[in-house]
Amino acid sequence: MRKTWHQTLWGRYIFCQLFRTFICFLSGFFLLYALVDFATHYQDFFAKGSLHTVKMLSYYAHQFTKRLLFLLPLSLLVATIQVLSALQTYKELIALQVSGIRLSQIIRPFFFLGIICSLLGYSNEEFFTPSLLAHIEHTSAQKQSRKPFTILNLDDTSKLIYQKIDREKKSFFDVYWICSWNEIWKMQFLQIKDSSMQGIYVDHFVRNALGFLEKQDSFPTYNFPSLRIPQERLSPKQTAARYQKISSLYSSLRETASSSVNFHREGEIKTYFTYKCLMPLLSFLVLFSVIPFCISNARTFSPFIIYSLALFGFVVFATLMNAFTILAENQICSPYFILVTPFLIVLCIAYGNFRRMLLR
Repeated sequence: MRKTWHQTLWGRYIFCQLFRTFICFLSGFFLLYALVDFATHYQDFFAKGSLHTVKMLSYYAHQFTKRLLFLLPLSLLVATIQVLSALQTYKELIALQVSGIRLSQIIRPFFFLGIICSLLGYSNEEFFTPSLLAHIEHTSAQKQSRKPFTILNLDDTSKLIYQKIDREKKSFFDVYWICSWNEIWKMQFLQIKDSSMQGIYVDHFVRNALGFLEKQDSFPTYNFPSLRIPQERLSPKQTAARYQKISSLYSSLRETASSSVNFHREGEIKTYFTYKCLMPLLSFLVLFSVIPFCISNARTFSPFIIYSLALFGFVVFATLMNAFTILAENQICSPYFILVTPFLIVLCIAYGNFRRMLLR
């Protein structure tokens, strides 16, 4: 009966080396990030001359969970290059192949760890990240002396931007209503009066022939019969899609198919559902991409070049996916197409190269 890789001495050796290296880089990357972040936010952890250790540890535990989606594949990337380069340098890889062990068997420990990273990524996005991101956002907002503006996307594609809202009085403070590129209303207060909206201390800006916005009129009060804010917008703030679980996003996605949902809200739900489903699979993309170069039999084999190109490629891909997320959220075209297409293109290219390596 043939033994599987985890039942053999060489299989356990490779996996232990890989796992130790993976944990080392995972902790090292985060500690480096924590040191840089602490140098910027150290004043938040001091009160009356003493360090609040519990508060600091809680904050960085939240940050670790928040960054885990990219830390896991990045650590797997570097650990894979390190272990395979060592096997290649000390001729252990050739010795294993000469002894009759197929290349597909040798790389199984790497994919086993890749499965673990993907499952951790999905578990993190389902159970931990949503609540922790909401907590971090709430804590950051409390620290700010002046609250950031909130953008409200209305059903007629116009935008209402405000600083504060009093839900009991149904009143907005410091408001901009962007009707279009050429027309903006600015008001100090916007109140809901029966079925109409009334602005107080209102300025009307219109774009002139030269392309500049200029104030056309000012009013102490002004009624906006065409401005419609759905009643649900005045209820407690709806949880942003980026803070929701994958299962909650899937439920919201099914609701959008059976009911009329705000255009921008629909784009946000589709975007983050697709993003959260795709990104934990980045570990497999990393393995398919880097393993063929680490097992190359070329005389000019250079781990430094592999490290450089792999890290550069990882940063570029992660940056592009975040950029595509913004485009998908605004529904330049289908969010599924914008996010899935580049991921599949890179995966097909990497897998094709990986498949040729196995057939050599």
